[in-house]
Amino acid sequence: MAGLVVVGFYFVGDLTHLAPLSTPLALSRTFLGAGGMQTIEQPFNGALRFTVLATDVIAFTILHILVFTLLGLAAAALFRSAGWPLNPFTGALYGVFAYTGVFYISLVLTSDALNTAWIPGFVSVLVANTLAGAMTGGVVQLLQRRRRRLG
Repeated sequence: MAGLVVVGFYFVGDLTHLAPLSTPLALSRTFLGAGGMQTIEQPFNGALRFTVLATDVIAFTILHILVFTLLGLAAAALFRSAGWPLNPFTGALYGVFAYTGVFYISLVLTSDALNTAWIPGFVSVLVANTLAGAMTGGVVQLLQRRRRRLG
């Protein structure tokens, strides 16, 4: 769920800038290599451009969802073993530190030139990861409540 929150956040952001899918395009090029992601841009009423999806965007999206799933499982295990409650608030804190940290560490490890012109702004990364963390905490809290109710 957290990965989908981030996907939706940047999808809406890209649409408001009349550049649909430009964020996954840039992330795909950075994380999966410069040779990937072929695009065709066509003007639509002089303003809107369409991006044709290549297999790199699909691969990056799957990788993105997988990483967020693993980080969510790690959050549940960490909070449970430490005896801390995992709820939307603590999940948001986890998102700020863990999700944002993984993003920037991955960026440094995978980017050859570290051309940071395309990177979403730091504030937008924090907002997206805070929302994703809150979603993680909220889902875990909801599942815990259901489990207590059922038995």
